[in-house]
Amino acid sequence: MSHRSSTATTPATPNPARDRTVRLVILIGGFLFLLAMAYGSGMRAKVGEVKRMNEQRKVLQTDLRATELSLVAREAQLQQWEARRLLSSALEELDRRNFGTAQERLREAAARLETAQKAGAATTADLTEQAARLKSLDLPASANIEAQRVQVLTLAREMDAALAPLAPKPDEMYVVKTPRPTANDVPVYGNDVTRVK
Repeated sequence: MSHRSSTATTPATPNPARDRTVRLVILIGGFLFLLAMAYGSGMRAKVGEVKRMNEQRKVLQTDLRATELSLVAREAQLQQWEARRLLSSALEELDRRNFGTAQERLREAAARLETAQKAGAATTADLTEQAARLKSLDLPASANIEAQRVQVLTLAREMDAALAPLAPKPDEMYVVKTPRPTANDVPVYGNDVTRVK
């Protein structure tokens, strides 16, 4: 007769709490594995789209920068044109013998030219000399305004000559072409409001 240990021959007693925990861990692990696989396959499918969106974003950023530079240039040109308009206003005030108002318009024109220079736009006219002369120009009250008018007119003509190449082109040079109407643009008889009954 052989002697065997009683612990080796006794079957393991089932532990329902432990079995439930093992099943739950396996179930959660399997769920997490499936979730990670679904996420990975979804991300792999979106890689091309993400790359295209990044390229499009770079193009849009370049376009935005070009538009910003164009806007700065246009604003600087606007300041220069406004300075020229103020010179005309100063001439009118000088003719009315409003010397203080005319002087004020000249100072404002000089300030606008300085603002245009600070923008550093490459498409603006070089009016540095005119801005300095505008700042130093003095219009004292006098009976003979002809010499003062000549000074302001000379500055105005110089500004006109410098600004002429930057002037906007007339609309006739830019032909606007509209596409032919499509079937969506043509009214249907039932919806035609122009039809007389």
